[in-house]
Amino acid sequence: MNTDNRIEVDLTRWGSATGREQKMFTSLIKSVISKIQIEFEYFNINDKASKLIVEPGKPVYRDKAWYLYGFCLTRNDWLLFRLTRIGNVILSDVHFNRICKKLFGQKLKIMGPS
Repeated sequence: MNTDNRIEVDLTRWGSATGREQKMFTSLIKSVISKIQIEFEYFNINDKASKLIVEPGKPVYRDKAWYLYGFCLTRNDWLLFRLTRIGNVILSDVHFNRICKKLFGQKLKIMGPS
């Protein structure tokens, strides 16, 4: 059974010429499924970038926005990362075995200023 086409998410905006968001989302899904650590820059509300290493757990759609829920090795905690604030995603060669925590009913920590 081919499982590559079970879910399709198109993040491109209407009239958008670039597929940056789509490419990033595809890379993040690949890292979640393959359990591969990723590195990326995360831009806070003040547009200050932090370089982070994350074990991605799952994509989350919440309040009209997509997030990545994962274990941040840099901060040593489970955090939510808003996809529109993620840049320069690099998939590493490092695999992990950490099991993703349950989200619903939990108080979530959203990545904030460093």
